[in-house]
Amino acid sequence: MRFLLVFYSSATHEWRILDTASLPVSCLSGLPRVLQHEQDVMLRWLLGCYEVLELTTPPVTEGDSDFVGEYAEVYSLATQVSMVPTDGEYRGPWLEILRETQSPAATLRLRKACVACSDAGLRLLNLRVKRPFDVSNDACRATAARLTDWQNLKVAQDRRFACARDNPKALTDWTDKA
Repeated sequence: MRFLLVFYSSATHEWRILDTASLPVSCLSGLPRVLQHEQDVMLRWLLGCYEVLELTTPPVTEGDSDFVGEYAEVYSLATQVSMVPTDGEYRGPWLEILRETQSPAATLRLRKACVACSDAGLRLLNLRVKRPFDVSNDACRATAARLTDWQNLKVAQDRRFACARDNPKALTDWTDKA
């Protein structure tokens, strides 16, 4: 079986789709289990850490009293369908037509998952906070130089604007010299 999962991301304000053609899904009831084992696919699709709570058949819609939390719509697809847009393609009109012409086979109830850090991970993070720039790293030195240049530019601009605010003639004198 092949399914199309549709999720509205409130973080990006866009519809996100996942075609299960590349996943080992044999039936609709096995979909939650497969998704729980494919965390990297879930991250790419949902743009965050979510856990699948349940698969609801018939699908829950916004008008239902059970419609609480975040859901993904599950549409059944014919296995030979090849018109599903890829990640880089604009999918707006295609998705609107699909949602108008087909009804979901089910809904997946999702919950935003909290990612717990290990003690070792927290220690490394605390070390990193105490030493934000590594002077032996070229990228860190370049970033620090850019930040310093930007701060100096910002200070110079602020001085010019303050001078122009206090003495409007100074601004014309400065622009005449430039």
